[in-house]
Amino acid sequence: MATEVSYTGDGSDKTFDITFSFLKNADVKVELGGNLQTNPTHYSISGTVVTFVTAPVNNQVIKIYRDTIITAAEHDYSAGSSVKAKSLNENQLQALYAIEEAKLVTTTSGGITTGSKNDVTVNSD
Repeated sequence: MATEVSYTGDGSDKTFDITFSFLKNADVKVELGGNLQTNPTHYSISGTVVTFVTAPVNNQVIKIYRDTIITAAEHDYSAGSSVKAKSLNENQLQALYAIEEAKLVTTTSGGITTGSKNDVTVNSD
């Protein structure tokens, strides 16, 4: 499954579709011309649409990607509490999305390929 999408600015369009699944808006990252943008300073997310405050200039590359937060489970369970299917499914999706994103880091016979892998940058192998 794709975990990112790229667009090219035209100086007037401010809205761009998020074409992949995600759990929380905080899991979606936006780069403009290679620079990470911040929500809500530079853009906002409503549903599956990113809306920039200012339209990206002509030929500026917009990269929207998922970087699932995995520092803690989406949901915690306590003894004696009910376990809801929605919570179980979201925890499973959190793990699945993180595994999908890890696939962006590829190896060659010489080691790991260089370049940006969303939240990981490989400088040399």
